[in-house]
Amino acid sequence: MAVIGLSEVMIMIKAIYFALHFAMIFLGVIIAIHVETWIGLAIMGLFTVKFLLMFPDLNERTDI
Repeated sequence: MAVIGLSEVMIMIKAIYFALHFAMIFLGVIIAIHVETWIGLAIMGLFTVKFLLMFPDLNERTDI
């Protein structure tokens, strides 16, 4: 049986969290089209900001 370290588990949890943000953006689009425009746009906007803030800062990791 393979032993999974804590760092691998945290990477997987962050990947699932990242994917859920992406799915919520599309749920906001569906709500905006079919149910209520402003609620859907608010959901889409909120999760778009959260989604974009999850991207890593490449300036910290590169030697530019």
